[in-house]
Amino acid sequence: MAGCIRPRGDEIPTSATPYWFTQPVDHFGGNNGTWQQQYLVNATFYRPGGPIYISTPGELAVTTKYVDRMHVTQLARKTNALVVAVEHRFFG
Repeated sequence: MAGCIRPRGDEIPTSATPYWFTQPVDHFGGNNGTWQQQYLVNATFYRPGGPIYISTPGELAVTTKYVDRMHVTQLARKTNALVVAVEHRFFG
């Protein structure tokens, strides 16, 4: 995917690591522009086969607290999960 900044190969970050990917402004029509959508990954507790928890901060800017200091982080610790927080479309 052109314009992606993401882990290489089998590399999995071990704390709140930011990445971006190129996202269309309009998925269905008139505007052919793109923008960089940010997401954060925390694999501190991840073990192969564990679940992946995805969250979004709603209409707030995505920050490291969404993958490091929320209830989902405690759940990830108990279930060997990967935690991902995706930026809301209109922030960043």
